[in-house]
Amino acid sequence: MKIKTADITAGEFRFLVTVQRPTNTPDGSGGFDVAWSDVATFYAQITNEQGDEQYGDGTTGRVRTFQRFAFSTWWRTDIAQTDRLSFQGNLYNIRTLNNVELRNKFLVVIGESGVEQ
Repeated sequence: MKIKTADITAGEFRFLVTVQRPTNTPDGSGGFDVAWSDVATFYAQITNEQGDEQYGDGTTGRVRTFQRFAFSTWWRTDIAQTDRLSFQGNLYNIRTLNNVELRNKFLVVIGESGVEQ
């Protein structure tokens, strides 16, 4: 289903979401550890897009469960695809940033949980 700007109203933005950005910090052994820091928060409408199970490793047959959500909010430019979202204690890798109808009015962020962070 295609999202249109007329489909979204401000009253639907009722869930507080935090944007986290990775930074590399020295680990003391010549390498780096990834540290995540909160860089922004926004209110969003959240809809469940997909949930499924996939084989995580062909050799051991492990199954990986994931959920994909659409976080819709006002247009903003401070979110990158390398960031992640935090909502109600769950982390979501950003898979897609969608400028709805290319109008710079609304942004839909597709986030996926159940994957390595």
